[in-house]
Amino acid sequence: MPDAGTVLSDTDWPTLEHATGPATELPAVLLRLLDDDPSARTAALRHLERIHHQNTIYPATAPAAVYLAAILPDPRTSAPMPGTVGRRRVVGPRPLRAVLLDQLGDMADDVGDEVAALAMKYGDDLRDVPAVVALRAARPTIFRVVASFVDDGDPVIRAAAVVAAGRLTDHPSLLGFRAELAHRLQALLDTAADSWHRDRARELLTCWNRPSPEPAPSNENGNGPDAPDAPPF
Repeated sequence: MPDAGTVLSDTDWPTLEHATGPATELPAVLLRLLDDDPSARTAALRHLERIHHQNTIYPATAPAAVYLAAILPDPRTSAPMPGTVGRRRVVGPRPLRAVLLDQLGDMADDVGDEVAALAMKYGDDLRDVPAVVALRAARPTIFRVVASFVDDGDPVIRAAAVVAAGRLTDHPSLLGFRAELAHRLQALLDTAADSWHRDRARELLTCWNRPSPEPAPSNENGNGPDAPDAPPF
């Protein structure tokens, strides 16, 4: 499991860019996600739009994503956040952990095989984009933490974790986890209160050629040290 403090100290943030320039301020922002002051947490979460603005992956995105994964087990991520913060607006509060899980899933989706194939169709090879390559390589590390919440007792966190874990499995070392995740995704179709999670579950099952009740209208080495060799759930 990644260590949040090590990620912050070992990353040369000023040399990395996000949507508005050098990510010099990002360590302080990331630390404020766990602040005792709700307004500080809210401001930090809004600031994170800069690492994944309009579905763009930046050089600062991968280390920030690993940090977000590293703090997921921290009890402070159970703090409620307003539904108006985060990349997706919802009715009512939800745990910070669920917001971060959704954000990690969105990042993974934007470097997934479907996006890479579409980019290639228009002459863009994502393998030539270092920021994308870095995030794709980080998926096993992120998955290991995300997948530890797929059986969480909070149904909101559980739904966010199952969807995020599924969206991370395009990495070659994670393909074998799809069969087990498919059962959980199927369950979400009946149990998830949030239609967004149900829609994402249906999309994943369709992409994996697994049946779902309402079908929706589909050269990395997987043997690295971060490749999970047993289900973390």
